Amino acid sequence: MNVPRPALIAGIIGTLAFGAVGGAVFDWLTVPLAWLIGAMVITTAAALTGAPLKGPGQLRNVMIGVLGIMLGSAFTPDVLDNLGQWLSSLSVLLAFIVAVTTVVALYLVRIGGYDPISAFFSASPGGLATMVVMGGEMGGDERSIALTHSIRVMLTVLVIPFWFRFFHGYEPGGLAAIFGDIGDIAGRDLMILLLCGLGYPLAR
Repeated sequence: MNVPRPALIAGIIGTLAFGAVGGAVFDWLTVPLAWLIGAMVITTAAALTGAPLKGPGQLRNVMIGVLGIMLGSAFTPDVLDNLGQWLSSLSVLLAFIVAVTTVVALYLVRIGGYDPISAFFSASPGGLATMVVMGGEMGGDERSIALTHSIRVMLTVLVIPFWFRFFHGYEPGGLAAIFGDIGDIAGRDLMILLLCGLGYPLAR
């Protein structure tokens, strides 16, 4: 169904406003991952009350690119140099992932009534959007896959940060503590990061 442009724009502005308010409030409360959890909680609550929220599709693509750059830039030559030392741990992790995925998929098929394809992509520990798209292309139920991963993501970001906050004394340091000051980035490194942003249009 096509949404009239004024209603679409109003929905996007409302969604961003709810997210900003939620992030600001949770940041004021010194909640871990404040801008992520706050925006998620407030927009979810607003959606459940019937607010006409709309996701800005183009902005979503931009932010996916930003996340990709952030994740990719975390891999340094030191990581590759130490890869051999982590071989045993990575092997155990791989076996654990395969075992958990198998158990959860079987549970979803036998108890949850999922079809095998939907169960596999629902149980696989991948990104929500990626699993939904791949599962749909393979013939799975996109709604079931999306719902399962949405619950997983919400439980993860709502439980783990608070666990470390209240049981391990973690004190949020804000974005600067994680990424530092942008002024500290060397010109060459900044240029590399900007060039990484070309990955999205090239991949298309």
